[in-house]
Amino acid sequence: MKARLGTTDIQIGKAVAHVLEVSKHENFDKSFLYIVSLYVTYENYISPRFTLVVKDEKDLIFKLRVEIAKMRTLLWEGHTKLFTPA
Repeated sequence: MKARLGTTDIQIGKAVAHVLEVSKHENFDKSFLYIVSLYVTYENYISPRFTLVVKDEKDLIFKLRVEIAKMRTLLWEGHTKLFTPA
């Protein structure tokens, strides 16, 4: 994973995660964490922008699947006011 600016899209099922920015941070033990700024589009709805703190791309995909599951559940329950129509 690289620190960068600019959008990248990641397709996960019917959802698309739009990665806006990735910044790299070094921990006290010399390991690295990445702060990823993104939003998700799912079935004509757009999530608010949010950030995820991840260790690597595998961790990013795992956390994205969790966030998309939360979004799907909220939409299924009828909480559409939380999201912007696409």
